[in-house]
Amino acid sequence: MSADKDFSIIKMQLIDNFLSAAVDEMMQAVVRTSLSPITREVFDFQCGYCRADGEILLEGEGTYIHSLIYQTLIENWLKDNPGNTHPGDVMITNDPYSGAAHLPDVYIFRPIFADDKLVAWAVGGGHQRDVGGMTPGSCPTNATEIHQEGLRLPPLKLYDRGEPNQTLFTVIKAASRTPEIVLADISAYVGACFVAEQRFLELVTEYGVDTLDYYLENLLDYTERMARSEIRSMPDGTYHFEDKLDDDGINPENKITIHLSITVDGDNLIYDFKGTDDQVASSMNNPLGSTRSAVVTAVRSMMGSDVPRNGGAWRPVTLKVPLGSLLNPKFPGPVASRGGTAQRLSDVLLGCQCQICPDR
Repeated sequence: MSADKDFSIIKMQLIDNFLSAAVDEMMQAVVRTSLSPITREVFDFQCGYCRADGEILLEGEGTYIHSLIYQTLIENWLKDNPGNTHPGDVMITNDPYSGAAHLPDVYIFRPIFADDKLVAWAVGGGHQRDVGGMTPGSCPTNATEIHQEGLRLPPLKLYDRGEPNQTLFTVIKAASRTPEIVLADISAYVGACFVAEQRFLELVTEYGVDTLDYYLENLLDYTERMARSEIRSMPDGTYHFEDKLDDDGINPENKITIHLSITVDGDNLIYDFKGTDDQVASSMNNPLGSTRSAVVTAVRSMMGSDVPRNGGAWRPVTLKVPLGSLLNPKFPGPVASRGGTAQRLSDVLLGCQCQICPDR
């Protein structure tokens, strides 16, 4: 199906609603099977779907700091591992320098195949109780390099064509102070991704691979058009805002600046953090993946609630973050305490955006 005359907006909405219900089912599966109160009660996790190329199709109502993380992780995986994605694989990572947030945030992504073709990804993950390091909970405020913060897993296969990587499970168990809870949570995310795969394949059975892909592409394009329409209603110009962290995590007299310029240019947005201070010696640094999550969440807050939660809304946005800055640290800069920085970053984002859309 490729002709516009064959397109049905109702069918596209039905597919989007089906995926939304499937993600809700994923979220509930995680809550029911997790052993961690961070997951069960705080909801510090996220589930969703990505297209075969990694672009976000839909995210659940999880913690904002995980938004868009999976898109980067999958794009990097496909670039770094060409031809090494197979049915039954399950990937795992918590590496901030591969696109993740900080080490306690562990992410799972599972490829979905139909007719031997990679058609989508099921994704799920969030904050874990402990992944090792110099302090319980793996969030040391006094770390001076990421190696002190815990076990760092680059993107690896937790399952290879359906077979568990027992060596990797053993490493994770040995590193954590609460291995039973951490392994149970990881299993909860793996199980949720399996549920998501089954639901997606129901759509494949209903519509066929090509037709489903056609509608998913149209859904993303539709979201992009809606996002650009929202941006065109904003006054063109460049807007500035900055705020400071109370200190750098070491010296209470050292205030750290986060500076943001937002440019509205027609139907495009540019978020530029030039002028933000350099990364610090403490773990207050915010890795690029976490910075991107905060920005995409802020962008969504300027748009109507009828704009779908997928990667199409991100297409009109350009993000510029200086390498080596507080919001895009160089390896091996520590990042465990990035939560406080991410909150102040959100303040800066909203402070700048309220000049553009004061009614939002």
